[in-house]
Amino acid sequence: MITDATQRVVGVGEITATDERDWRCKLLFQVEGVPADSDFYSVIIANRDPLEVSAAEASKPLDLSLGR
Repeated sequence: MITDATQRVVGVGEITATDERDWRCKLLFQVEGVPADSDFYSVIIANRDPLEVSAAEASKPLDLSLGR
C-alpha cells in the first residue's frame, strides 16, 4: 500500500514475481497509478513500519529489505 503525505491511500499493489537465490527470496511488486502530487510517500508492506520515500525516489524502482 502507498500513502501520500496526508496518509491518504493512493495506491495498492501486489506481488508480481518471486526470485529465490542464495537463501534469499526477492519479491517483486508494482503499484501503478500513484498520483505525482505529494512531496513524499509511505510504502507499507504487511505489518511492517512504513518506509518514507521522496517523490523522486518513488518514481524509480525501490530495493527494500524486510529481513534482519
